[in-house]
Amino acid sequence: MKTSTTVSVLLVWVITLSPLASAMGGMDMMSNGTMNTTDSMHTNMGSGTSIMTGTGNMMNTMHSASGSMMMSGSTMSGNMTDMKQMCNGKKMAEMLKGKFRSNLTDDEKNAVKKLIDSHVSDMKNMMDGADYSKMSALHDVFVTSIASYLNPSKKDAFIKSMDNMKSMMGNIHSTTSSGNTMMAMMNGNMMGNMMNTQGAHSAMMGKKLSLQETNLVQEKLKSIGNNQSRLDIILSKIDKLLSGNIKESVKQKLQEIKDLIAGNTLSSLPEAKPTSIIDLKNGDTYDITVSRVKKMIGGNEVVMLAYNGSVPGPTIRALKGSSIKVRLTNTLGDMDTTLHSHGVRLDNAFDGVPPEQGGETAVSKTSGNTVEYTIKFPDTGAFWYHPHIRDDIGQGMGLYGNYIISDTASGFTNPVNSEEYLILSDILINSGKTASFPKDVTDHAIMGRYGNTLLVNGTDTYSLDAKKGDVIRFYFTNAASARTFNLSIPGAKLKLVGSDMGKYAKETFVDSVLVAPAERYVVEAYFPTSGKYTLTHTTPDKSYALGSMNVSTTVSAKDNSTSFGTLKTNVDVTAEMARFESYYAKKADKNISFSLTMKGMGDMSGMMGGTGGMNGMMGGMMNGWMMMGGDLPKNGLEWEDTMGAENAASNSDSITWQITDTDTNKVNGDIDWSFKKGDLVKIRVTNDANTMHPMQHPFHIHGQRFIILSENGQKNESPVWKDTVLVPAGQSVEILVDMSNPGKWMDHCHITEHLHSGMMFGFSVK
Repeated sequence: MKTSTTVSVLLVWVITLSPLASAMGGMDMMSNGTMNTTDSMHTNMGSGTSIMTGTGNMMNTMHSASGSMMMSGSTMSGNMTDMKQMCNGKKMAEMLKGKFRSNLTDDEKNAVKKLIDSHVSDMKNMMDGADYSKMSALHDVFVTSIASYLNPSKKDAFIKSMDNMKSMMGNIHSTTSSGNTMMAMMNGNMMGNMMNTQGAHSAMMGKKLSLQETNLVQEKLKSIGNNQSRLDIILSKIDKLLSGNIKESVKQKLQEIKDLIAGNTLSSLPEAKPTSIIDLKNGDTYDITVSRVKKMIGGNEVVMLAYNGSVPGPTIRALKGSSIKVRLTNTLGDMDTTLHSHGVRLDNAFDGVPPEQGGETAVSKTSGNTVEYTIKFPDTGAFWYHPHIRDDIGQGMGLYGNYIISDTASGFTNPVNSEEYLILSDILINSGKTASFPKDVTDHAIMGRYGNTLLVNGTDTYSLDAKKGDVIRFYFTNAASARTFNLSIPGAKLKLVGSDMGKYAKETFVDSVLVAPAERYVVEAYFPTSGKYTLTHTTPDKSYALGSMNVSTTVSAKDNSTSFGTLKTNVDVTAEMARFESYYAKKADKNISFSLTMKGMGDMSGMMGGTGGMNGMMGGMMNGWMMMGGDLPKNGLEWEDTMGAENAASNSDSITWQITDTDTNKVNGDIDWSFKKGDLVKIRVTNDANTMHPMQHPFHIHGQRFIILSENGQKNESPVWKDTVLVPAGQSVEILVDMSNPGKWMDHCHITEHLHSGMMFGFSVK
């Protein structure tokens, strides 16, 4: 009965495939002794002739032909040898391949034959297993590969009719699995209803395919290989060929199919584990595995990526000056990865930047090889690790974790009752599922991908229990692709004590802390009374509750309130910073600016000022696709994705975010700075107010450390070592970089979609 079921579904597949094949570049089905087609099937798609008539006749002919072939055996369940012969290409393949009109080249004819042979072979190979789910997935793959090239009016009707066909396949599968024979199905209403789907096809097929659509379909056939590569090809094309809700729906469906074939469906994945804390000593080796997990977020069970099964990955704690080895194994099966130890001044070979980005790190391939990293920790502070290959996908899906590096002499020594390590992020969930990512381009390229669910330590239900009078040291890390967080804990008292790579020269009391993507801040919080406190993210328009802190009436065992109330000047940091005093007034050694261009249009920043003239004209020409100059966002910060579908549709093939060396006019990868070890380099960073879409950029420098000298000309009175600085739109920042670590390194915007849209360059320290 399994084989009968599969053959039943296969016939539906063939009937589905035949009108599709007839539409591909003028292919027709000629008489082969089994089928007789009418002249209406000899249509040339390039000429624009309607194919509805041919499709209808083909459907009827298929009905008749398949009926006569079915009747030649006593029943379908009774003569499976003949059925298998029909399915192995001797008859079925001839019906499907047919002969071609002269408007197809030999290569195109061979491509179509190869495609159809592949589908028939797929069906045949699945017969004994009766794997209906995979057969259904293959149906979707083929349908979507054609639908992606049709204009919206044809595409919608086409997808709808194919969904009807798939539903019929499901009914046949269910019916035949329950014991009915194929003969019963052929004599019932089911086959009649199936044949009537030609009416559903008519809405699309009755319209003429344009020459452009025909050529696109023909070109598609040339590129199709096996099922997995076919899916990858389709996924890479979706962003260019579809738009809006249809695009997101198709992309989501394709990812589901890909996950199904790869065995990555939710039911097959393990539950995400709680994040563990791992204390490592000098010389220790630790294994990290990259895999998929399922996790409940916002009432939806979604697929995420994990380090050692948890989101975030394990929190690794070590002492300043120690060196460890991390062995990274990739089990994803469809995406390469590396491990970038963000902010850590390690040896260049272990920085995690792949060769295609100018780095020298070995890559953990999809095949599951293991790459070993030697990681040295010369600094105290909160650091983190994440991929540097398609980090828009990795970070967006959960690949991030903390290093907490301490030192009893120069680290954070204020007495506290406990420490908490919090990684802030967000995730984009559509229709209860993690939003898909294109394979060969990065989407959301203008503003970056803003998630619609905000996370703390990988959950939207973060909570913490504390006692009255507790002082808690929070290590905040922003692992979001694009979102800047403005953090506060109303009712608690906050003291800012550290940032990326250590302590501030002077501690300060604060009401809130602004944390840009990739930045870290160390904040001590005092909870004077019992009750419920809320970790809050506040923007000019809205407040978000990120998590709750439940403080009991039980009084803390150790009272640290007096120490908390004292603002400390860290004399060791003050002494170190004193030697940089002369650089505040010094002219910058390097000058860079940030701007946006559309590929093929060049940089029009100088023409975009104001709201009239070229700015207004271009704004109209672009139909509102992006803000063309005009008003800056308040305080130079964009808090949410204000562009919606326009931002989602923008990708790394259509726009370029630029870092320009304004002294040489070199851009991005053409910038070729070189320094000597020990150089102190002052860099002025300007975020162009008149670019096509002004917004903030978190600027990250690999392998080195720097201090912020000034922001918009205002001297920074309490410097701290950093590796990432937020530069709001229309503003400027001056930094002093300590070129202490030899190697080939990169600078880039840490909005991951901007990085993959060109916003990076390399430099060397010798």
